[in-house]
Amino acid sequence: MKEIDMNLAFGFSIRRVGDKDMFKFPSFPEIVVAVDKDEMSEADIIARAERLVKHALQVRLDYNRDIPSGDCSKAKDIEYCVRMSPLVTTKVLLYLECRKNGWSKAQIARHLDVTPTTAARILDLFHESRTEVLAYAASRMGKALDATISLVPAVEHAEK
Repeated sequence: MKEIDMNLAFGFSIRRVGDKDMFKFPSFPEIVVAVDKDEMSEADIIARAERLVKHALQVRLDYNRDIPSGDCSKAKDIEYCVRMSPLVTTKVLLYLECRKNGWSKAQIARHLDVTPTTAARILDLFHESRTEVLAYAASRMGKALDATISLVPAVEHAEK
C-alpha cells in the first residue's frame, strides 16, 4: 500500500500586471494579490507568500478539495520557492488520509475518538497543534508519523 508523501514547497513569481506587481503561483491560480516589491524585503515577500499559500491550502481543506503537490522542482517561470512548515505538512497529510477514507468532519471526530473541536483543530492550519496530538490522530488512522527534517536555505530561489 502506497503511503502518502507530499512535498509542500510551492513556486511563485512576481509579475507586472498593468501598474501593479502581482504574486503568481502556478499551483494556486486563485491567489490574486498585489505586492509592492520595491517596498518589501525579500524575507517579507517570502513570509507573505507563505501566508497566502497557507490560506489557499486551508480553503482547500475546508471545502474538501484536492491539494496540489509541490511544484518548485518542476514549475517553469518561477522566481522563488516557499516551503510549508512541518506542522502544516503533517496536518495536510492527515487531511489527505481522512479524505482517502471518505470521512466527513463528524466521522473524523468519531474515528479519532476526539471532540469535534479537537478534530477541527487537527485540520486547522493556523492552530498550533502539539505533535503528540497529531501523532495520536495518525495512530487512530492506523498510521504513524515519520519525519525527515533537514536544514534548507530560508529563501530559495528557483533555478533558472
